[in-house]
Amino acid sequence: MNLRTIPRAAVGAYVKAARLPFDIVAGLLRDGDGSRSGAEIGVDRAEAAARDIAGKALGDQALQRDAARRRTAADQRERASDLRAAAEAKAAQAAEQLDEGRAKAEEQRRRAAEQAEEQRKRARRERDAKRRAAAKEEQQRKAASDAAAAQAEQAIADEARTARLAQLDQEAEALEEQQEALTAADEAQRLRKAAGRAKAARKRG
Repeated sequence: MNLRTIPRAAVGAYVKAARLPFDIVAGLLRDGDGSRSGAEIGVDRAEAAARDIAGKALGDQALQRDAARRRTAADQRERASDLRAAAEAKAAQAAEQLDEGRAKAEEQRRRAAEQAEEQRKRARRERDAKRRAAAKEEQQRKAASDAAAAQAEQAIADEARTARLAQLDQEAEALEEQQEALTAADEAQRLRKAAGRAKAARKRG
């Protein structure tokens, strides 16, 4: 150990003692992932600055180089912290966009399901309407067929009734003619008998 290393060691011990309270507070502010917080990086910068000032005052280049390394390390840690924060922000934005995308997809699925259900209902209504129309048409066709059959049966019955009436008329005329013939025969017989009685009376007289 030479006279230059003694002040360097003293500066190191002083700086460590001075930053201890800050390290405790900064440690409480450390990020959950274990990386150094912004407060800790600030303390690192302050230590680098103190070492640089002491190195310049003591003419200790090693102390100055150590201060420069510490500043560089603090800058790198700060850049890393910034990149990590940017990455976390992008990740949070991506997660938010993903949630929005999922919500939109869920909404689209819900709407698609509603449209599909409405189409199924409309198809069922159309099928029911066609079925009712076919049943009504069949009922009308059957009614028309029954009416035509009834009309044909009525026509046949009317024709048979007309034919029967004509037959009865003919039979009645025949009976009437027969009755007239019988009546004429009876009258002729009665006249013959009357003539016979008259003739017999003339002979007796």
